[in-house]
Amino acid sequence: GAAYALVFAGAARVLRAGQPVIAEANFFRGSAEPELAALPSHRLVQVHCSAPLDLLVERYRSRARHPGHNDGDQIDELAARLASGAHDPLDLDGELLELDTSAPVDADALVAHVESALSGYRRGRKRIRQATRTGV
Repeated sequence: GAAYALVFAGAARVLRAGQPVIAEANFFRGSAEPELAALPSHRLVQVHCSAPLDLLVERYRSRARHPGHNDGDQIDELAARLASGAHDPLDLDGELLELDTSAPVDADALVAHVESALSGYRRGRKRIRQATRTGV
């Protein structure tokens, strides 16, 4: 949709200017990869957040958001999207950090992982099973 087009256009413009960019959205596997791969030269760090379906549904239901977000429809579609792989990590070259958000997340540890990934580019996967103040 239009929102994704703006994300990609904005990211391309910032990258062409030689600056780093964070593109945050609910990108779907199988549809977002061509747009992201077409961006100007960059080092990619994908932070893929996941949690069990029952927790995701609970989070949707507990949100207080504008009805225009259609969270009820999102809940109905969520199980099918998870089963189809649409919410799996994107198939892109770069670093992949898999973050389980069913436990508290240590933002400092996440930032350290992203900084580390950007400092020495390599293709690979890291799974952050549980991030806490005591470490990852």
